[in-house]
Amino acid sequence: MMDAARWKAGVKRFLFWLFYYSGLELLVARCIKIDAAAVIMYHGVCNDSRLPPEVDFHLTADAFDRHLRMLKRRYPVISLRQLLERLERGEPLQKAVVITFDDGYRNNATVAHPILERHSLPYTIFISTAYVGNGHWLPLNQLYALWHFGRITHGRMKELRQEIRRRPASAAGHLVQDAGMLKPAEKALAENSFGMLSWDEVRRLAAQGVEFGSHTHTHCNMAAETPVEQLAELQSARNLIRAETGADAATFAYPFGRSDNWNQETRASVIAAGHRCAILANGGLVKPRQDVFALPRVGYASKEAWAFACQLTLLFLKDYLKRKDRLKP
Repeated sequence: MMDAARWKAGVKRFLFWLFYYSGLELLVARCIKIDAAAVIMYHGVCNDSRLPPEVDFHLTADAFDRHLRMLKRRYPVISLRQLLERLERGEPLQKAVVITFDDGYRNNATVAHPILERHSLPYTIFISTAYVGNGHWLPLNQLYALWHFGRITHGRMKELRQEIRRRPASAAGHLVQDAGMLKPAEKALAENSFGMLSWDEVRRLAAQGVEFGSHTHTHCNMAAETPVEQLAELQSARNLIRAETGADAATFAYPFGRSDNWNQETRASVIAAGHRCAILANGGLVKPRQDVFALPRVGYASKEAWAFACQLTLLFLKDYLKRKDRLKP
């Protein structure tokens, strides 16, 4: 079974490589006429990731630069604010792309921002405010660091990861503490991978035009929290961002963002907290008249720019062909 899956993945990569380097992918990407947009999800950009291979959501600086070059060559890159304005006004989405980051890693400021600035591209960072400016890390990242330094086994890391993702925030910290504590030297070595932004860095980026949104206060699974806790998480994060930057911080992205991390109850909480939209991580394109409180977002299935280019082009192409088929008499 594993050999068959590996063989299938290898064939797919080869076909993607052929599609891209033949020039056909670029031709298709430019020729598709479709009223849709793609919101792209990134996390961190650093050259010494300490994440387990199966959840390594960081890109190296060179890989991220290649991603941006690829996107600029194919699509208009707009801000999240511009996308929301187009949706609200019923304006064409024009196959646009929006760049977003989750969590609020310091490497967003030190590594990713200079690259984005060089390409003159707008972007949004969704921050979990409980970890900004105090030296603390997300519980999941503490767990990954414990695994990286050999303090827990890979199997135990996977078990605790699943527990943290499904439990309320009040339980997550205790689970990590029970697993072990990082030594100061270990934490220093993993700071580039897991260190979070300071409020000074947030303010500096905001002054340069970077948009900031909420990712809850504690990076919680919203669906696991009570309605009272949901609202507290949302209001705390938004109020902190607003107090520190002066920006409205009306956009929101669900931590984890899968189908079991949100529901109609969490949707109501997001609206009650005064947010303008809510963004998921479930794949798919943003369409006209889309529910702005359940906007889809695309993660890259491969770190190579050529493979991600093929992934995006096929996503737009599949939607184009579905719409064309629906229009047939």
